[in-house]
Amino acid sequence: MNPEEAEIVRLIFEKFVHTDMGADSISKYLNQHGYSKKKLREQEVSHFTRSTVLKILDNPVYAGKIAYGKNATEKVKGTRDQYRRVKKEEYLLAEGLHEAIIDQETWEAARAKRKLSQPVGASAGCIFKNPEEIPAGRLIDELGLKNACVGDACVSDVHANFIINRGHARARDITILIDMIRKEAMENRGIDLKSEAQVIGDREPQF
Repeated sequence: MNPEEAEIVRLIFEKFVHTDMGADSISKYLNQHGYSKKKLREQEVSHFTRSTVLKILDNPVYAGKIAYGKNATEKVKGTRDQYRRVKKEEYLLAEGLHEAIIDQETWEAARAKRKLSQPVGASAGCIFKNPEEIPAGRLIDELGLKNACVGDACVSDVHANFIINRGHARARDITILIDMIRKEAMENRGIDLKSEAQVIGDREPQF
C-alpha cells in the first residue's frame, strides 16, 4: 500500500474511533477534502461511499492481521441446493507478515464501536440509500418506526436502517415492511426512500 492510501486508512480509523462520526459522515468528509480511492475496475467510482468506509473499518489486514473463516457458505433454508455467502460474527485472526497501518488498540476500539452500532441477528445490511436531506436510519427513527414489525421482519432497535429476522420472517413480510416505511417517509416528510437492497422475485416493493 502506498503512503497516500495508508494516510487515508489511518484518517478513517481516527475519525471513527476518536469522534462521533459514522461511516456516512467520514465518506462525506473525505470527498469534501479532495481524497479519492483507487479504482480497481473501470466501472468503479473514485469517490468514497459509506460501504467503502465500512469495508476498510472491518478489514483486519490494516491491523497487520489475516482473517480465516470470516465468510462462510450456508444453505438457503427451504431450498434443496441453493447456497449463499454469509459473514461470520466470530472468526480466527492470525498475525500477518505485512506491516500494520493502525495499532491494535485502535483496531479493537473500532471493532467495539462497530458492534455497538450494528444490530445482532440475521439481516441484509442497510435497506435504504441515504437521501440528501437526512440519513435513512435517523429518518426512520424520527418516524417512530424502530421495532415496527410485519410478522417476524422487524426494524432494528439498534440501527433503524436495518430490517432483522426475529425468527421466521418471509420475503413477503420484508417487502411489506419496506413498503410501509417508504409510505410513511413520503407522507410525513416528503422523502422518497430508495431501496439499497435488491429484491429478487415477482415484485418490487411498492406503495
